[in-house]
Amino acid sequence: MERGIKKIIQVPQNIFFVLSGPPRAYWGMFVLFVFIFLGAIFIFDVFLYFDAAYTIVPDDFFDASARLGTVNERALDTILSALPRNESALKDILQAPTVPDPSR
Repeated sequence: MERGIKKIIQVPQNIFFVLSGPPRAYWGMFVLFVFIFLGAIFIFDVFLYFDAAYTIVPDDFFDASARLGTVNERALDTILSALPRNESALKDILQAPTVPDPSR
Protein backbone atom coordinates (compact mmCIF):
# COMPACT_ATOMS: atom_id res chain seq x y z
CA MET A 1 0.00 0.00 0.00
CA GLU A 2 2.79 2.39 0.95
CA ARG A 3 4.64 1.60 -2.26
CA GLY A 4 1.54 2.43 -4.32
CA ILE A 5 1.16 5.79 -2.59
CA LYS A 6 4.82 6.59 -3.26
CA LYS A 7 4.32 5.79 -6.94
CA ILE A 8 1.32 8.13 -7.09
CA ILE A 9 3.16 10.94 -5.32
CA GLN A 10 6.37 10.48 -7.33
CA VAL A 11 6.39 12.87 -10.33
CA PRO A 12 8.80 11.91 -13.14
CA GLN A 13 11.08 14.61 -14.54
CA ASN A 14 10.95 13.59 -18.19
CA ILE A 15 7.52 13.24 -19.84
CA PHE A 16 8.86 10.86 -22.51
CA PHE A 17 10.02 8.54 -19.75
CA VAL A 18 6.43 8.42 -18.50
CA LEU A 19 5.11 7.53 -21.92
CA SER A 20 7.72 4.81 -22.47
CA GLY A 21 7.07 3.07 -19.13
CA PRO A 22 4.73 0.14 -18.58
CA PRO A 23 1.04 0.98 -18.10
CA ARG A 24 0.90 -0.90 -14.80
CA ALA A 25 3.22 1.63 -13.20
CA TYR A 26 0.90 4.56 -13.92
CA TRP A 27 -2.51 2.89 -13.66
CA GLY A 28 -2.98 4.18 -10.11
CA MET A 29 -2.40 7.77 -11.18
CA PHE A 30 -4.85 7.36 -14.05
CA VAL A 31 -7.57 5.93 -11.80
CA LEU A 32 -6.98 8.68 -9.23
CA PHE A 33 -7.22 11.33 -11.97
CA VAL A 34 -10.47 9.83 -13.30
CA PHE A 35 -12.08 9.80 -9.84
CA ILE A 36 -11.00 13.37 -9.11
CA PHE A 37 -12.25 14.49 -12.53
CA LEU A 38 -15.63 12.77 -12.09
CA GLY A 39 -15.95 14.23 -8.59
CA ALA A 40 -15.27 17.72 -9.94
CA ILE A 41 -17.89 17.23 -12.66
CA PHE A 42 -20.43 16.03 -10.07
CA ILE A 43 -19.76 19.01 -7.79
CA PHE A 44 -20.07 21.41 -10.73
CA ASP A 45 -23.36 19.80 -11.84
CA VAL A 46 -24.83 20.04 -8.34
CA PHE A 47 -23.79 23.70 -8.15
CA LEU A 48 -25.31 24.37 -11.58
CA TYR A 49 -28.56 22.59 -10.62
CA PHE A 50 -29.02 24.58 -7.42
CA ASP A 51 -28.17 27.78 -9.24
CA ALA A 52 -30.84 27.12 -11.88
CA ALA A 53 -33.43 25.57 -9.57
CA TYR A 54 -33.94 28.69 -7.50
CA THR A 55 -33.89 31.23 -10.32
CA ILE A 56 -36.68 33.78 -9.94
CA VAL A 57 -39.12 33.59 -12.86
CA PRO A 58 -41.37 36.57 -13.64
CA ASP A 59 -45.10 36.01 -13.15
CA ASP A 60 -45.98 36.90 -16.73
CA PHE A 61 -43.82 34.00 -17.99
CA PHE A 62 -46.51 31.50 -16.98
CA ASP A 63 -49.40 33.67 -18.21
CA ALA A 64 -50.64 31.94 -21.36
CA SER A 65 -52.77 34.85 -22.52
CA ALA A 66 -49.74 37.13 -22.65
CA ARG A 67 -47.93 34.74 -25.00
CA LEU A 68 -50.77 33.29 -27.07
CA GLY A 69 -53.11 36.19 -27.54
CA THR A 70 -56.46 35.03 -28.96
CA VAL A 71 -57.53 31.57 -30.07
CA ASN A 72 -57.90 30.99 -33.81
CA GLU A 73 -61.50 29.76 -33.81
CA ARG A 74 -61.60 28.92 -37.51
CA ALA A 75 -58.64 26.54 -37.18
CA LEU A 76 -60.18 25.02 -34.06
CA ASP A 77 -63.49 24.40 -35.89
CA THR A 78 -61.64 22.75 -38.79
CA ILE A 79 -59.85 20.41 -36.43
CA LEU A 80 -63.02 19.57 -34.54
CA SER A 81 -64.86 18.76 -37.78
CA ALA A 82 -62.02 16.46 -38.93
CA LEU A 83 -62.00 14.40 -35.72
CA PRO A 84 -65.20 12.38 -36.40
CA ARG A 85 -63.97 11.52 -39.91
CA ASN A 86 -60.64 10.31 -38.57
CA GLU A 87 -62.38 8.37 -35.80
CA SER A 88 -64.61 6.51 -38.28
CA ALA A 89 -61.59 5.72 -40.47
CA LEU A 90 -59.78 4.32 -37.44
CA LYS A 91 -62.76 2.13 -36.52
CA ASP A 92 -62.83 0.76 -40.09
CA ILE A 93 -59.13 -0.09 -39.89
CA LEU A 94 -59.46 -1.76 -36.49
CA GLN A 95 -62.46 -3.84 -37.55
CA ALA A 96 -60.90 -5.00 -40.82
CA PRO A 97 -59.93 -8.70 -41.09
CA THR A 98 -56.33 -9.54 -40.32
CA VAL A 99 -53.97 -10.26 -43.18
CA PRO A 100 -51.61 -13.22 -42.71
CA ASP A 101 -47.88 -12.69 -43.04
CA PRO A 102 -46.93 -13.60 -46.65
CA SER A 103 -43.34 -14.49 -45.72
CA ARG A 104 -44.41 -17.58 -43.75
